[in-house]
Amino acid sequence: KLLVYPMTREAETYVVPDTVREIAEYAFANVTGIGEIVLGSATEKICAHAFENTQFSKIVFPETLLEMGDYAFYSAKLPAIRLPDG
Repeated sequence: KLLVYPMTREAETYVVPDTVREIAEYAFANVTGIGEIVLGSATEKICAHAFENTQFSKIVFPETLLEMGDYAFYSAKLPAIRLPDG
């Protein structure tokens, strides 16, 4: 489970490790220093408010994603979101 992304860390791309199955509530809340987020191949769940008030250009979802909590992307500034088929 990914509990929190360090707000002071800046990276063009952040790749969530393949061992992470769940993104915790508010894990990326208020993070703006990332260009792209790539969720690991084992990610199955994004909890409520996980990406609240974030700003990044792209997020890549794995085919393993099964569940997304309420308001997971509340107030997020994203050009577009493409969910996996299924």
